[in-house]
Amino acid sequence: MLISGRPESLSFNVINQISLRVDSLATLKAMHARVAQEKTSEIAPVTHGNSLSI
Repeated sequence: MLISGRPESLSFNVINQISLRVDSLATLKAMHARVAQEKTSEIAPVTHGNSLSI
């Protein structure tokens, strides 16, 4: 957790995001592979048109 203060129950989905810049698509794919190996949930690659995210 980076910060605290979020209520335990909300009636809407809060988007948690940390934005980082990588040097290449290969680096982003490698990061996705590393994240996929961890016990994470709700990780979904997204194309935003002008950027990509995991």
